[in-house]
Amino acid sequence: MNCTAGLKVCTLKEGKVQLRACLTHHGHRTEIQHTWLSKKRRQEIAVKLRQGVSSDTILDDIRKSMPNNLYRHHIIEKKDINNIQLAYGLKTIIRHTDDLQSVLSWIEEWKSDPETDPVLFHKMQGEEFADFPLSKEEYMLVLESPFQKQMLQQFGAKGVCVDSTHGVTGYDFKLTTLMVVDEFGSGFPAAWCLSSHEHTTAMTVFFDIIKHNTGTITPEWFMSDTANQYYNAWVGVMGHLPRNCSVCGMLTKLGGRISKKK
Repeated sequence: MNCTAGLKVCTLKEGKVQLRACLTHHGHRTEIQHTWLSKKRRQEIAVKLRQGVSSDTILDDIRKSMPNNLYRHHIIEKKDINNIQLAYGLKTIIRHTDDLQSVLSWIEEWKSDPETDPVLFHKMQGEEFADFPLSKEEYMLVLESPFQKQMLQQFGAKGVCVDSTHGVTGYDFKLTTLMVVDEFGSGFPAAWCLSSHEHTTAMTVFFDIIKHNTGTITPEWFMSDTANQYYNAWVGVMGHLPRNCSVCGMLTKLGGRISKKK
């Protein structure tokens, strides 16, 4: 016995398209690979894509969280993600099937309008810059729009936060965000650095480029995670010693107090 489910599409003379659908299955079990992704799951994936998370990372995260009982979203494939990109209008993010050409296409478009161009620095792997101590193999892209520059100049004196996110691309690049707190008490990204490394040298180059664009920023406090390369690079570039509010800095101070008490 054949399944009753099916779609019938007709193009009418006036140019309209008529669709007749029977969504009821018969004569077989409903297999998860033939069911629809729920709206909630599609929206969750669309949000990650908007944030710049790669398809490979999304797929890896789903595979790693796979439970004993499988649901439709656990067997998602790249074609499903492509369909979500099209449905939510996100496909224009990818300008070319080759990632390098896609990035260069975006940069070329941004540079066509100097008033809004956010690209402060771009170094391809294989390039060398005498002015910056980056190795030939390193990649770096620094972005700060004119509005971000204005926000950093306006609120940077209060304090800045710096942190890096891993796994945002299939190339294991790190996305470092420089953030300020606006007048509403909300975090605002004032600059981004996509780089192959997040060591002190790379962060020094990042902050030096920001300083050249915005001028010296002297915040009251500086916050980051336990890695001290962010704070050291900031102090080395800006020539100012803000209060270190990082976990590393607080533990160091706490250790000193405990030693004194002993």
